[in-house]
Amino acid sequence: MSELYQLTEASRNELLALAKSDTITRYRKSAQYKGFSIVDIDTTSIFRTDTITVTCKVGDYYDTVEMQDILVWIQMEAERNENNQVNTKAVTQAIMESIDALEIKVNCTCPDFAYRFAYQATQLGYKYGKPENREAKITNPHNYGSICKHLISMLSNKKWLQQVTGTLMDFIEKNIDRVNQYLRPKEGQELTLPDELARQNAKKGFWSKFANRQEQLEEIANEYIQDKSDYIQSADIFHIRNDLLEYIQQNYQGVKLQNNEINVIMKLIEQSKENNKPEENIEDNSDNEEEENNENNE
Repeated sequence: MSELYQLTEASRNELLALAKSDTITRYRKSAQYKGFSIVDIDTTSIFRTDTITVTCKVGDYYDTVEMQDILVWIQMEAERNENNQVNTKAVTQAIMESIDALEIKVNCTCPDFAYRFAYQATQLGYKYGKPENREAKITNPHNYGSICKHLISMLSNKKWLQQVTGTLMDFIEKNIDRVNQYLRPKEGQELTLPDELARQNAKKGFWSKFANRQEQLEEIANEYIQDKSDYIQSADIFHIRNDLLEYIQQNYQGVKLQNNEINVIMKLIEQSKENNKPEENIEDNSDNEEEENNENNE
């Protein structure tokens, strides 16, 4: 390892700085790998070790980077937002800062990393996967540098982190309760989702209460009838339908209904309207009949 630059921690910045200091030719060659793609984003260890693992194909080889304390870092970013809201910006900022500030683990399937840097990476704790305990006595006896040109290329380009943001955001949306259980925030400081995501979750919660779609539609119809009973009796069907659409939008945000489903609800409302029709006309007719009978008798 270079006497000019000593590795103090295996963060992205530190690994790149050591690679540039000790192996400038390799560092410059890394620029040839301009296009590479993510082949896997593994989130299965988040609730065990708070780490995610990203694998990219760079040239003919596969590079893996493990980032740690992901949820903790996201929590710190979310706490800056109103209601501790986790949004795309917070997740992106958390990833960008954590990979620079915290230690990472790396691996590359190329021979250069395997036979030149894997032993050093194992000794300094930044080797991902199977440790390498054989010294590089021939290829790198003085442990110069830190990583191969494929890893230099991957770590020098942060664009792939944007795709990681999307995957992490999806993960948090689906597991927000478990995320809070893992982080154990103080009461009232739980992480929350943006309003749109919350509405979608509310939608899922609403639909999950019922055995089938018909029961769901009947529930909406019953609540509308209960809340709008006076209006239903005084308004015509055209205005009731328009009012129903506004009612659904206000009270069932995120719930999307097809026209045929709206028609089902309207039929239930029409039946209720018919069943609760005032009986004034019937009473009036009976009174008229009594008067006619009396006149005939006279």
